Formats: sequence, C-alpha cells, structure tokens
Amino acid sequence: MTKVEAQKLSAYWQHKLGLCNWDIEWEFNYVEMVPFPDNENRYVYGCCITMPEYFVASITIATKHPKDVIENTIRHELAHVLTSELKLSIKDYDESLWLALDESIARRIAKAF
Repeated sequence: MTKVEAQKLSAYWQHKLGLCNWDIEWEFNYVEMVPFPDNENRYVYGCCITMPEYFVASITIATKHPKDVIENTIRHELAHVLTSELKLSIKDYDESLWLALDESIARRIAKAF
C-alpha cells in the first residue's frame, strides 16, 4: 500500500470515528513491524501515543501488509485514541489493568467495522 492510500484510509477512519477534533500526526513506514514505545524488544503493526488532555496523538503504522490488515491496524490505533479520553476521567486507576482493558476495547472496536 502506498503512503497516499494509507493517508486516505486514516483520514476516512478518523472522521468516521468522530476524532476530527484530534490533531493526529501519522507516520507510515513501509516495514512489517514498528517498535513499540518504551519497549525496544517488542514490535507491532501499529502504535499510538496520546495526550488526551490536549487532543493530540501520534500514530505509527507498518504498511508492508495487505490493505485489510493496514485498515484494521488504523482502526485499532484510532480506538486507542478514543479510549484515552476515558483515562482522564478515572482517578487512581491501576495501570496494568487499564492497559489490558484498553487493548481489549481497541480490538473489539477495530473488528466491529
């Protein structure tokens, strides 16, 4: 998939999921996997870093895959953006529990479309 095609898909899904108020910086790398933030030994199809208090996110996507895989990864990472807003309203949360719930929710949202 070309970078332009990936950009069009990301813009479509950002709009479809109601995230137009977010300033999302996208990075598309023609590789099979991208490094996971804070863990140099873990590689994933996509990763997302959010600052929900500012409605800012950075998403990196590995694009050396079929279109359906890339599109699912885009939806999955955008689902993390959606859930990050919830984290602001939860006080004294358990980080490991939050990470597990966040990943579960992101998988379900990505598959729902």
